Amino acid sequence: MNKKFILIIFILFFITNCGFQPIYSNNENSNIYLKINNIEGDREINNLIKQNLTRYQKTDAKNKFDLEIFTDFKKMVLSKNTSGVIVNYRLIISTKFEVDFKGNKKTIIITEKFDINKDSNLFEEKNYEKQIKRNLSNLITQRFITQLVSLQ
Repeated sequence: MNKKFILIIFILFFITNCGFQPIYSNNENSNIYLKINNIEGDREINNLIKQNLTRYQKTDAKNKFDLEIFTDFKKMVLSKNTSGVIVNYRLIISTKFEVDFKGNKKTIIITEKFDINKDSNLFEEKNYEKQIKRNLSNLITQRFITQLVSLQ
């Protein structure tokens, strides 16, 4: 018990004093305003991406971007067993961002993939698929913001 306590204190001391900081925690550098003009594609993914981008709606920002977002979601069969029953799926989310910044137009395409096993319980499988969509949408948004900040 005493060794575990000392180990935890040592790890906390090391993490707090070594300058550790989460990568995407510093939004101060992102002095941007995103205006979404058009959003098309998979409704669920569009809502998740739009929700993630709302934290970048700083109306007093000096860098204003006009966006058009196009998403595509595919659920592909990866493998079947010997009796022809599906065993594995691949979820693919492809997102195309058309950005207009000070008259310059740029297209950013981000594609994320994730493989899942088919579950015997359909309800659990759908919930897992929704969680994967949420996580991939967060990842797409983070990658997009990273690329957008580098455009400035």
